[in-house]
Amino acid sequence: CCGCCRAGCVRHSCCWFISRRSWYCRCCRAGCVRHSCCWFISRRSWYCRCCRAGCVRHSCCWFISRRSWYCRCCRAGCVRHSCCWFISRRSWYCS
Repeated sequence: CCGCCRAGCVRHSCCWFISRRSWYCRCCRAGCVRHSCCWFISRRSWYCRCCRAGCVRHSCCWFISRRSWYCRCCRAGCVRHSCCWFISRRSWYCS
């Protein structure tokens, strides 16, 4: 268990250690932002990459509903590991 919420991982089971500086989120359920947001690592490993503007680089955009997406982020004002809701390019809210 990597025991972390790094690089946009929504839950621990989504976090895979690649190198000391690289953590990636795999799709823990059918629903990366869209097919193009997942890149293939191996037959059993898919990782989500952000396809929405405003997400922190390497963060994972998690699908909530057709109209709801949120990014894990470390933007100013957000508590470490907190979730920021993307409202608009200039609006971020911390949960």
